[in-house]
Amino acid sequence: MQEIALFAGAQQINGVLYGFLCALLRSSIPFLVRYYQYGSPIYKLQSWESGLYSTIDVIFGTFFTMLNFMFVFSGVIDFQRRKVMMKACGAMLDTVKSNF
Repeated sequence: MQEIALFAGAQQINGVLYGFLCALLRSSIPFLVRYYQYGSPIYKLQSWESGLYSTIDVIFGTFFTMLNFMFVFSGVIDFQRRKVMMKACGAMLDTVKSNF
């Protein structure tokens, strides 16, 4: 029971929401640049292929970028847990129990 109370101090972030928002922002950058350069977010909107390409680009770009950010956020959570574990090991090695 003491370990549960000790490791409950490890902070956890909701990586799904942050990953999705970061991926959505990242996938909107090409559209903002195209809008700035050409005046339209979809370059050469004359054919249906450019719209299809842009739609597939947003879907897959957001998905794969979200997976990348999820991996990074899981690393952040792992390092937070490791920091708490090192603090716990240091507290167990400390001879003065009031420093815990």
